[in-house]
Amino acid sequence: MPAVMTSHLAEGRPTCLLRLDWDSLIIGFADGSIARTTLKDLLREGVNGRLRTVGKARLHGNIVFLHVLHQALLQQSIVVAGSDDGGVGIWSLPDLSLLAKQVVFSTPLVGVHPVEDGHAGLRNGLICLSSDGTVAFVNASSNYTFTSLVPCASAPLTKACFSADNLVFMYENGKARLWDVKTLELWRIVEKEKAEELMEGGGWDIIDTGNERVEISPLPIGEGPPTPLSLDSGIPLILDVKNLDLACKPDPVQNGASPAQQPDSLSKELDSVLPLVAGSFTYALDSDVDGLCDEQAAVPQRSVSLSGHAGSISQDTEHAVWETSPTATTFLLLSLVTVLRLCLTYDVFELHAGAIVASCVASLPEKVPGYQPPALDVLVRFWYDPSVEIQQAARLLFGAVLSQMADNDVIVMAEFWQRQLPCLQPDADQGSPACARALLICGNIAAERYALLSTSTLRDISKSISLYLHDEHCKYSILAIDLCSRGFHIWQQYIDAVETLRCLFKEATSFERSTLPAVGLQSRLAILQIASANTALFMTTVSLDILNAPTADHLKAIMLIVAFIVRKKPLVLYLSLPRLVDAVVKSLDPDSSSRDAVLQAATVILDQLVKTYPSVAFNGKVQRLAVGTIEGAVIMYDLKTATRLYVLEAHRKRVSACTFSPDGRRLVSVSLEESVVVVWKVGTSFSSLFNPGGPPRQGHAGSEPYKTIPFNVGDEGHMTVAASLEWITFEWPGERSARLKIRDSTFTFNT
Repeated sequence: MPAVMTSHLAEGRPTCLLRLDWDSLIIGFADGSIARTTLKDLLREGVNGRLRTVGKARLHGNIVFLHVLHQALLQQSIVVAGSDDGGVGIWSLPDLSLLAKQVVFSTPLVGVHPVEDGHAGLRNGLICLSSDGTVAFVNASSNYTFTSLVPCASAPLTKACFSADNLVFMYENGKARLWDVKTLELWRIVEKEKAEELMEGGGWDIIDTGNERVEISPLPIGEGPPTPLSLDSGIPLILDVKNLDLACKPDPVQNGASPAQQPDSLSKELDSVLPLVAGSFTYALDSDVDGLCDEQAAVPQRSVSLSGHAGSISQDTEHAVWETSPTATTFLLLSLVTVLRLCLTYDVFELHAGAIVASCVASLPEKVPGYQPPALDVLVRFWYDPSVEIQQAARLLFGAVLSQMADNDVIVMAEFWQRQLPCLQPDADQGSPACARALLICGNIAAERYALLSTSTLRDISKSISLYLHDEHCKYSILAIDLCSRGFHIWQQYIDAVETLRCLFKEATSFERSTLPAVGLQSRLAILQIASANTALFMTTVSLDILNAPTADHLKAIMLIVAFIVRKKPLVLYLSLPRLVDAVVKSLDPDSSSRDAVLQAATVILDQLVKTYPSVAFNGKVQRLAVGTIEGAVIMYDLKTATRLYVLEAHRKRVSACTFSPDGRRLVSVSLEESVVVVWKVGTSFSSLFNPGGPPRQGHAGSEPYKTIPFNVGDEGHMTVAASLEWITFEWPGERSARLKIRDSTFTFNT
């Protein structure tokens, strides 16, 4: 049944939003209908006056999933929608004519993928996935008929694989089910490795379903059971221009106004905060903003569930929506920022969102006499929401609200939540959502405005962070890790900083916590932040742990962390290279019982150091490692014995780079600041037997290098350390011929 224009149809509650491009939307509703509209029409007309399905062309439940596909063989674009009762509907674009609908699953649809070339027995069709792992097949060539179902298993589905003759479904428990395409009968159940061997020959379409489940927030910061993304009544308010008091003026040309009357800037056209927000994501309201949007690349199509409470806030006065309650204000602002994030590409959002939100938070109290400010304890409930857009919006708003609060209000709020911090509660209550919420609020207040807080407040926050970090069974450890990355310089004054850092090392390299996979990543980012801000503490902890690791696993974890920092921020460790290399080399002591356990990790980190830093060189033929220092010395190590052999001193300024000759008998070092190349003989000779621990003789008396070769590089002599990591390289055209490259300059010399 084709869609119709529904100017008098009961609006229903929007529950799902899909952005086709930056100006076109498809909206799903609680009554099972879908609608196609533009942002301009959406904000001018509300939920009326758009193309919307009615009657039998609707599903029976709330729309929670939307996706658009183009069927190349049929030369047709379609919308696939899923409802919360397991229903699936398919409509054509652009007219929204119903093609098929059926209650297929017992749980909501979470993914849909096209199938062609005869795979899965379909020349042209769809594969639909539900949240419990049930798979449905749709034959597009036969009027989008639902042909068959593959039932779910006890374990979550991770991969769905299709060929012309077989279907393979892999599950989290390591099992795989093989199905015959023609008979649709279960062939056998095998280990996942066996199934992967079957697919090695190629000819398979593989769908990774691991990210297509309906996710529940893993951290119930709020009271009560965790729930999916909910924006409460804010979304209906956004979609209703009247309730928002959006002074979005109609097109002047369409209403008889002359072009001269049209506004020429955003500030002249929109005279209140909310229209400013609306104008930032609405096309055709302002030419300046339109220009920004026109320059953006295509936007990925993705739907976001907007399911929440039905109804909207009644409005008796002009600004009643902002005078209802702090919770209502919070949800409305959260909704605005989220839609803004969905309707602008990332770069534009980053450019404007902060200013818009700050202006909104600052201006509303002045414009609305009975304004109810947003509640921080409501915002933190979305701090770890599975939706990235919601999560970012909550954090952005929290910062904006906090920055506008008076000093006395900040102190009062911090002291109020301090009483609920985990370290002040009985052991049985320390892991409650209320304690986690208190730590999240107090911790973020302290990270932004710690100068206002008392010593006792900061101490209690720090102890609570340490408590969560050291509790292996705490489900809120990621909260403490995030706070470490933001305010470690504050917490370290009240807790054991070294032990806290060691806890982060453990979390960063532990892969056993399947409930919160982000813990490892967040721990590594926190360590990176701490290493950047307090390199001395980081290097002290790393050096001690490498040389005195309680277990081989702990030592390997330290090595992996260091390798991570070298890859991500090499400049952080640059000044500590000699100390770091010394500790890693000593861990390879042949007499150490842990040598075999850490050999691979140590090899990886040394290889990473050589690849990243021009001032670190290695020669595998002689197993020698050289490290240049900022003082001008070059330290030589023997990796076979894990010992420091000697120190070569010829430069007076920083060693920019060094390299071994192919046979390992020459070492060349260069200092850009001195504009000089130094050549050393470093091969083993008969004379070395009479000078153990010292450098080989250089062919003349004294300790002078074998050769000193000056050169002129002009302004390149002032190259920064960061630039030198990228632009200084050595090549060896021959055994004794070296070529130094400095950006576009080349200097060849004989050694």
